[in-house]
Amino acid sequence: MSHTVVHSNLNIFARFVRLAVYKFSILRQATSVEKYVLNRWQNHFAGFGYCGKDGDFSPLRAQKGVELLESLGAKKTQVEPVDKEASIEVMTLKFSDFKRKVESFNASFIKDGNRYVITEPSLPSAEWQTFREQSLKRIFTEETTASGKKCFVNSKDADLIPDGFKGRKVDCVLLSQLGTNYVMRKASIGWFLGQGIDVAAYSARGYLNSPGYISEGAAYNDVEAVGEFLIKSGYSPSRMCIYGSCGESFTAVKLFCKYHDQGINLILQKAPGSLNRVMSRINKIAALIFKFFGSFIKAPKKSKCSSSQEDFFNSVAKIKNLKKNDEAGFVILSKIEGDKMAPTEEVHEMAELFRKKGCKVSEQSILAKNSKVRARQDIKDPHLSSPIRNSNIQRHILQHFYA
Repeated sequence: MSHTVVHSNLNIFARFVRLAVYKFSILRQATSVEKYVLNRWQNHFAGFGYCGKDGDFSPLRAQKGVELLESLGAKKTQVEPVDKEASIEVMTLKFSDFKRKVESFNASFIKDGNRYVITEPSLPSAEWQTFREQSLKRIFTEETTASGKKCFVNSKDADLIPDGFKGRKVDCVLLSQLGTNYVMRKASIGWFLGQGIDVAAYSARGYLNSPGYISEGAAYNDVEAVGEFLIKSGYSPSRMCIYGSCGESFTAVKLFCKYHDQGINLILQKAPGSLNRVMSRINKIAALIFKFFGSFIKAPKKSKCSSSQEDFFNSVAKIKNLKKNDEAGFVILSKIEGDKMAPTEEVHEMAELFRKKGCKVSEQSILAKNSKVRARQDIKDPHLSSPIRNSNIQRHILQHFYA
């Protein structure tokens, strides 16, 4: 099924709804007018834009993210979903491969408390200098040792990991939307690698090198195919963590629910309860358009992706349907004060639901302007009321992750 033909043959309202929901996978097929309207719409009502030169959908920016992972030693794989209507690109960066690459330059890899520190080789080669400038400095923080040697650390705040998460080792973190959110993903990749954790990322169909027609059912099939691939690769669900931000949280919750009984872990940032709630918060026009044309986000009836699992990305409903598991994993929920995507009461509602299902839950409210974190959590952590030195939102979340 041709993605371009299907998009262009839909009416303007259906195209706009699909474009608003599946920006990553559809923007390349959108007209310049559609891009302009979407950008103006979201700048006005949501406070952020998506279609600018440096936005999440810039092919150049996305390619930089892919190239960064490759330069660090990541391996590419194409995974086939159960519907067999697409091919999903997955990149896996193992800590052992990254460590081996660093040590191939005669650089030192030293464990220092809750983090790994990389020190430069005594006689830096031209190859090392290229690797340092183009790869290492993008994900790690550069410092100088007491002896005057350059070193690279993953986070100055790594010692703030709460005791409640210690003892639950995580081997792999799955980041969705390979290549997007380039700046934010760099901080995530560096933090996890600096804890000795493998990193995996994928692209849903229609984006980058994952061909196919995107829909709600297709998005679920894609993330489940990636999850199955990682488990078959040797990762245990109880030692995996799924990371989802904003709209990515819908598929992250879907995969979490599939392996909740096996103790999989979850990190959500700015996660709304459902797509219907998001649309209703934008304004009445958006809610009305979605009411009549929202069905176009679902898989076509003739598609193998069409299923009863499609619920307009309703994460709250999925969590409610879970059975309680006393061996459930941890869930970290983070929101930004004043965010329209995921209001405080909605994040707290989801947190309470996760708690009822046996999960260890940490709620965080981030004040981006003065870099402070307020938290309400089951796991006591005295550090949370203190200012955080690094203003990067990702690191506020990640410093509460066990290594």
